[in-house]
Amino acid sequence: IPMRVFHEYINNSKLPTSKISINTGISEEDINDFKSQERFPTYNDLRKLSKFFKSPISTLLSKVEETPEYNFLFRKSVEEDIDLVVIDKFRKYISNILKINADVKKIVPIREILKPANDNYQSAEILATEFRTLFFSADLQSPLTNLPQLLSHELGFVIKIMEAGSNADGASAFVQDHIFLFVSPRFEGRMLFTLAHELGHILNHHSNENFFYLDKNIPGNFNSSKGYQERFANTFASALLLPLNGIVTMLKKIREINRIPDDSPIGDIEILYIARFYGVSFDVVANRFEHLSLIPEGGSYSLSQKIKKDFGSAEKRANELGLPERIVLDFDLLPPFIIHKAVTLINEGRFSVERMAQMLAIPLNRLIKYHAEFGDH
Repeated sequence: IPMRVFHEYINNSKLPTSKISINTGISEEDINDFKSQERFPTYNDLRKLSKFFKSPISTLLSKVEETPEYNFLFRKSVEEDIDLVVIDKFRKYISNILKINADVKKIVPIREILKPANDNYQSAEILATEFRTLFFSADLQSPLTNLPQLLSHELGFVIKIMEAGSNADGASAFVQDHIFLFVSPRFEGRMLFTLAHELGHILNHHSNENFFYLDKNIPGNFNSSKGYQERFANTFASALLLPLNGIVTMLKKIREINRIPDDSPIGDIEILYIARFYGVSFDVVANRFEHLSLIPEGGSYSLSQKIKKDFGSAEKRANELGLPERIVLDFDLLPPFIIHKAVTLINEGRFSVERMAQMLAIPLNRLIKYHAEFGDH
């Protein structure tokens, strides 16, 4: 009997059978029969399970793909407060990318180039500098707002916008040598920081074994993150996107332009300029300044609260000051080697354009454009 998705949901849920029974109204005996595949649920049972797991009946009845990358994702990721449908969405997307069977030799072996470091602040700073040195022309000053393109087009990582629900900002995965970085659709400054945060996990927190990690809400203050791995990822992201040489140089120029005395405390104007220039949020810059002791401890929170009280938000304040607009970023990028293989499969008649667009989770018109660009190559 083929395993169905509802079997997977029931067998791998961290909730005990008794709790599933109470919440669905299905007896524990029946649920245990479903788990062991002794009995198939009735339509009424499926309707209750559909409501409980927040998943359509059609999804519950679909066959589980008997591949390792499909199964391990679920077992290592599900927590009581994470929607099972969200997890299923991630693993289906990853499985679809793997079906394309693209040449993984095109992916830069990042863990062979940058060795994992100790999970502390100093190591995170060093790793960020090493990344910029190797992959950003040793530029330790400029904004890294092209990080999504660099990761996808130069390193071969899949960068995908995917809603992870209200409890999570992003996710990272390493599956059969493919590297995936997911960001939830949020404010762009927050998304860029999330992407860099997930990159920190890829560089330092997987051991070349298949893994999937769903990140809970990433706090603006990286010092308040729970767990040394989260603090490392936040420090790495902050150092990568806000290099010390760059922000100190820019801080000096901003003060000169605005005629702010050198001995004056750093205020919202300097932080807002830097936030816009480097493509991150006000809070990320303020916390970076606090971490570098450029503003006093607790200063980032105080400044953030004052701006919200006086202006509604940091972005409104920046607009009032007439600061340059933010650069529009693209976080939905497929590496060229995957696009080429997808087009080849279409040309060979193995997949329709519509089916491939569904697998890649991109608009049909974008795939048609790719097909026009690469179809004859």
